[in-house]
Amino acid sequence: MYEATEAAPASPIVAKPAALPAETREELEDAVESLDSERIAAIVTRIGQADAELGSLLDRQAKVFDYPAAG
Repeated sequence: MYEATEAAPASPIVAKPAALPAETREELEDAVESLDSERIAAIVTRIGQADAELGSLLDRQAKVFDYPAAG
């Protein structure tokens, strides 16, 4: 259990993208905002080549996201 003075560790899906280059984060953000699933997949693939764990996490999220409902 965490004490009130300790911060819980950030989830990898939240913490790891912060370590990406700003350009890559911006590209991914733009693709997500536009709901462009093909572009998201391409960017996630590139991320996975540099960071397999993060690429896998993002890939799973992208595959379960309900694009039509969000648009």
